[in-house]
Amino acid sequence: MPSIRDVARIAGVSISTVSRVVSGSANVEAGTRARVVEAINTTGYRPNLNARSLRSRSGQLVGLALPKIVHDTFATIIHYAEIEANKMGYGLIIGNTRDDPDREREFIQDLLARHVDAIIFSRVSDASHLPDRIQERGLPIVVIDRGIEHETIPSIETDNAGAGSLVARMFIKGGHRVIATVTGPQNVKLVRERDRGFRSTLEEAGIEIPDTHHIESDFEYDGGVAAGRRLLDVKPRPTAIWSQSDMMAVGIIKVFLEAGVRVPEDVSVVGMDNVPTARMITPMLTTVDQCFEEFCRRAFTIIHAQLENPDYKPPETLVQIPASIVIRESYRNLS
Repeated sequence: MPSIRDVARIAGVSISTVSRVVSGSANVEAGTRARVVEAINTTGYRPNLNARSLRSRSGQLVGLALPKIVHDTFATIIHYAEIEANKMGYGLIIGNTRDDPDREREFIQDLLARHVDAIIFSRVSDASHLPDRIQERGLPIVVIDRGIEHETIPSIETDNAGAGSLVARMFIKGGHRVIATVTGPQNVKLVRERDRGFRSTLEEAGIEIPDTHHIESDFEYDGGVAAGRRLLDVKPRPTAIWSQSDMMAVGIIKVFLEAGVRVPEDVSVVGMDNVPTARMITPMLTTVDQCFEEFCRRAFTIIHAQLENPDYKPPETLVQIPASIVIRESYRNLS
């Protein structure tokens, strides 16, 4: 099925110019309008009337597909994505893929049926091949957070290995030697990269994490509670724990405090994401800041450039944004 992108390429104009011709706008030079009409006739492109009515109010229409919109991490991404979309006059369709590959495929198909102009996408897992299918349809796409190494599809993610190394170095410098970690699902690349950076940095300092102190979970609060209960029983008990999400860290802290284990006096807990909840709990959570605002700013900058120029290629396809640590009350040095 021909897309608006195909028409723009053949006519040698931007996608927004094609949209203005389709909507009947008078603000298009006659020669340009003729080229666009000829390209429409050549390709057989047929605009979707429902999508066109949305564009008439909001400009271009961007789909945003996220694994779990009720999770604080993705709710934060939605917050900044809406800000960037509003700045550029874009409409935004937000979809919850529920960490379910089938739901992910259905939502992407729905976005394509709505004739969206571009898609920003965070994958359910590494097994997702939908970014390739989206690109095959001629749509601009940016993968965020759960990035993908691809020759032509741009991704924006945290330097996850660097984030893991950053936390490990803080633990080492702080005198911690009995250390535990609670990861997200290992079928997600960023989880493995965080784990690799964390463990390799500790190993270089002669510190190994036993299997009993390395727990795979799901990024969720309840997963943190379950992991915390397991860590209460391990010997020796860790003096520092790194959780790969703030919500799991909150669950871990709850379990330890209810068992009479003080945080951070008896055990330090560090999260990742720097979501608003991290400042709301007691003790306030020390965490890794991923800078989701920068994710969204860069994603919409790329989308905008591709919509204005169908031949635009970003200078790099994998952008890794450095992380930083926000020190609050849940961490203390032993040395």
